Amino acid sequence: MTPADHAGKSHEFRVRSRAENARERLLRDWYGKGLASREIEANQKREQAVGSLVDELLRSWNREDRIILRKLMDRWAEIVGAEFQKHTLPLGIERKVLLVEVFNAVIAFKLKGPEAKRTLLEHVKEVAGDEVDDIRFVAGGRSSTRPG
Repeated sequence: MTPADHAGKSHEFRVRSRAENARERLLRDWYGKGLASREIEANQKREQAVGSLVDELLRSWNREDRIILRKLMDRWAEIVGAEFQKHTLPLGIERKVLLVEVFNAVIAFKLKGPEAKRTLLEHVKEVAGDEVDDIRFVAGGRSSTRPG
């Protein structure tokens, strides 16, 4: 590539790395001088509009999980009770598993007990239905908000 190839681009004066130079030399040796630049262009990722990337990102997020999580957060005090509501926070849903952040080790120990976990899961299923099959408790500090 020559400086003329970079004309009009924001990185016009960018110095190429050793790896880029070595790759170009290898391709030039392998394909010949004229075909090397075509081969380099053929292996570049196609340009995409920002809008299409945003659309793709939004499709990748499961909106249904976010709606259910919002419902769980709105009714969290009712679901876990006043004692546990002060020390827990629903974080998200991953593969039908509700992640619950717990800020107190004693509370985490109580909630991990089979009876408490089963009862909590029943209350969660009343709100979330079949979208949640299990609950996993994680140590506090993952989110930026701590329950009051």
